[in-house]
Amino acid sequence: MVNAREALQALESFSTMSKQEFLADKKTIWLVRYNFIIALQACIDICNHIASRKGNRAPTSSADCFAVLEEQGIIPGDLCTGMQRLTDLRNALVYLYWKINDEKVFDSLQNDLGIIREYLTTISRL
Repeated sequence: MVNAREALQALESFSTMSKQEFLADKKTIWLVRYNFIIALQACIDICNHIASRKGNRAPTSSADCFAVLEEQGIIPGDLCTGMQRLTDLRNALVYLYWKINDEKVFDSLQNDLGIIREYLTTISRL
């Protein structure tokens, strides 16, 4: 079973590719998409678990779960915003997979892995 940290490691291994290499390799694109789904779904699941244990308000959506953690003082606002944006990426990969712009996936691979890493580090301190 793959966990969030393993999926993040897999994503990091692809982050050194050039955009041209990435876009030319369908198998790599599919692996990156899959590992984003795994990493982000695990982050959402962890978020829901923490939110339910802390007992304030129930999240109204996956993205709202991160707002609940911000309200509880568990994660800072910028991390909440980043995780909400990445939840949108996860939703697109799962529900709108035929419309995915792989250049945007590459951009997330280059720019957003630190957000996932920071989230996992922050919640591991609980």
